[in-house]
Amino acid sequence: MFWRKKAEEEPTPKVAAQPAVDHERERARLEAELDGSLEAAAGMLRALGKHAFSVGEEPLETIARTFERWATHVLVLGPVPGDLDVPQKPRREWAKLARHVESHRKREAEWVTSSMRDMRETIFAMVSGFTTATVEEGRSDVRLRRRLEKLRTSAQEGSLEELRKEALSAVEAVTTALEEQKSRSENQARELRTRLRALRSQLEEAQREGETDPLTKLFNRRVFDASLERGVLLATVTERPVALLMVDLDHFKAINDKHGHPVGDKVLREVADCLTRTFPRRSDVVARIGGEEFAIVLSETSIKDARMLAERLRNAIRALRIETSDKLLSITASIGVGESSPSETAPDFVARVDKALYKAKHTGRDRVVPAAERPSGTFELDVPPSQAAPARPRATG
Repeated sequence: MFWRKKAEEEPTPKVAAQPAVDHERERARLEAELDGSLEAAAGMLRALGKHAFSVGEEPLETIARTFERWATHVLVLGPVPGDLDVPQKPRREWAKLARHVESHRKREAEWVTSSMRDMRETIFAMVSGFTTATVEEGRSDVRLRRRLEKLRTSAQEGSLEELRKEALSAVEAVTTALEEQKSRSENQARELRTRLRALRSQLEEAQREGETDPLTKLFNRRVFDASLERGVLLATVTERPVALLMVDLDHFKAINDKHGHPVGDKVLREVADCLTRTFPRRSDVVARIGGEEFAIVLSETSIKDARMLAERLRNAIRALRIETSDKLLSITASIGVGESSPSETAPDFVARVDKALYKAKHTGRDRVVPAAERPSGTFELDVPPSQAAPARPRATG
């Protein structure tokens, strides 16, 4: 037919040639995008660890270390936290990571909710006690009642920061009211002061999070001094022993001089982790008190148990292997250990154990030396006269 013939006569239109795809450039773009995504994911995991806080029995250091290991896994396929003994797999465990983040966030939310509930209940109890005391005495101070009402409202509806501020304001207002109301009976005044001390104790406990050494995340010298003072006083009253370990890393100055301060800082962090693992009790106070010197206060611990724990710590430090740019670095530590005596103060206790540490450093290092008690009640170590000194300078390795 005519239309078929015409169609057959018409030439087929030419299709423009498509430019060839630059596969190498496209692959490079995708690889760059993948690297950026992995770095972003690892950065978020490190941020979660950096800004984490202790949740229940799990300390901050453990949480931060776990997120750092997840970040390493995402970046370079490092071992999955919790599966360190499992052979490394050539793939990223995204599902396990998602479950870990979800589980940790859930535990954080539950812990914060529980802590807020406990704090609100404490505030309610304090407000009720203060209000009852002032009304029963017929001395209802208008300013105090207004402050307590604000505190009650914050306990019901306010944020944690608002609640903290109102609690501090209430403490100040109640203290003023107590000073002005001198005619109260001694029993009521004693009850109010007891409640006030309890609240202050809780506020000080909340602030304790900031009393840590920034490098190692252990307690700092101020916390150590206060904890030892409190421990020695309690030991005198309860007749239950308190032990002290003083730890000094051997040849630490040489490590800094040879490998640089970044490696030295890494050594201190690894040792801090080792200390935390060796002394996991919540009552144990583990602190960094100097450059490479650490101290541990152990409540209700005899010298026998303290020496056993000191040996365990010494062996754990010896087993550490710290990576440097060219080799694995091993370290040792010298340890002095002692048990408090009812006849000595906290500074005397520190000086006595410090002498034991001094002896450990000057009799070969990498050892535990107990502070000895003489029958006369004075404490002295068997140190040659040429080495003895009234007070030693800080150890330099």
